[in-house]
Amino acid sequence: MSFSEDQFISKLTSLEDSQESISNSAKWVLSQYRDSNKIAKCWNSYVLRPDVNTRRKLLAIYLVNHVVQQAKGQKIGHFQESFNGVILNALSKIYRDFPSDLKQKVKRVVTIWKERGTFSKDTLNSLLRRFEDDSHSKADIPSDFKVAVTEYMKVRKNEHNIKSLKSRFDKSIMELDSSSVVYAENFKTVNKIAHVTKDSILNDITSRKKTIAELSRLLDEQKNKLEESESMMSEIDFLLLSKDPSKMDQAEKNEDILPSYEYNNDDDDDDDDSSSSDNDGEKTANKRSQPVYAEDDEQEDVKRTKVTDYSDENNTSSDTNNEEIENNDGNIAEGSGITSNIQDLLSKLAN
Repeated sequence: MSFSEDQFISKLTSLEDSQESISNSAKWVLSQYRDSNKIAKCWNSYVLRPDVNTRRKLLAIYLVNHVVQQAKGQKIGHFQESFNGVILNALSKIYRDFPSDLKQKVKRVVTIWKERGTFSKDTLNSLLRRFEDDSHSKADIPSDFKVAVTEYMKVRKNEHNIKSLKSRFDKSIMELDSSSVVYAENFKTVNKIAHVTKDSILNDITSRKKTIAELSRLLDEQKNKLEESESMMSEIDFLLLSKDPSKMDQAEKNEDILPSYEYNNDDDDDDDDSSSSDNDGEKTANKRSQPVYAEDDEQEDVKRTKVTDYSDENNTSSDTNNEEIENNDGNIAEGSGITSNIQDLLSKLAN
């Protein structure tokens, strides 16, 4: 009877967490010992599939353990050699995805293999070292990230389980036959499957929301820390620049040189100042060339006072003076007429 990969995958997917289920599947695998290499290769591909949940992968490890232990007792060395070539690569990759409780079970199986010499010592020692390295790396997770990592691991753990439950629900709902006499009982069964699936999805939604909230908080926190780091970098550069000896010498030299715009303003100001200073100088010179006497100033003030008083006294008689001036003008006019007549007479007599 030739080995069937599909039949072996069916055995793996139908495994239950019981000694009887694992023992029955192991008997079939042992009967296929001539194809042990194909079996080991198919098993390796199965456990590395992302759509297979961790519980299924653990049962597959239990199956290998039972097969190699039985084969060793029956003097069949095929399976030890075949699985020794894939066990290190497979378990190293899938171990990190296991929750802590299942990790302890996997580690226990590998420890038994080492004690009984099931596989080569080098393979098992390398595998246990990788388990330890993975444990240390998880323990070194900063406290700020632990909540996000924990919730994310819940999401990863439930992801495959949800797909399996949803597939089971879809299949059962499609198989419902309303014309069947047991339709009501079948619907109750489908309803139970639906409730289990919904509970698993609800847990997934809760974990994802918590993961998103934690990641958002961490993102905001890292942005703030980034701004602080950039600010510190700028501050360090500024302080170094301010204390740089070469820059300080240059700054001292620049202090002795006036900016260019001051030269322009000084030129304009010099022109204005020179003209104003010249004018001021002339005025000052004139003032200095003319002696100033205090007595002259007092006499000038007295004259101005007399003129002012005289004009005030004569303001009241201004109209009378005007009339007298007009009369005098009339008399002057009459006198000038007589004089002209006499001159005419004398000129005739001379002729």
